[in-house]
Amino acid sequence: MADVDYSPAFAPHVKGRYTARVWDPGTARHEPQTWSATCAKCKDTYGPTQCDSGRVRQKIDTWALNHLHRDPMTPRPVVKLPGGGR
Repeated sequence: MADVDYSPAFAPHVKGRYTARVWDPGTARHEPQTWSATCAKCKDTYGPTQCDSGRVRQKIDTWALNHLHRDPMTPRPVVKLPGGGR
């Protein structure tokens, strides 16, 4: 099976990798996918582990939320554009 690389848009420093989803006609089910994730900032890794639901990108996104390396409740700085942004 081919591996697919994925990084969430909100956390490009998190690199996820998962196997492609494959249908098994013998069991009439999808085979489990293997996924893992690595944070480029703190070098923390997770996996490889298996997913039966097919929501591997969601699992990588959820893991990436713990590796934002900032307080998510802190307001973002307001950028003032010249001319008021018009």
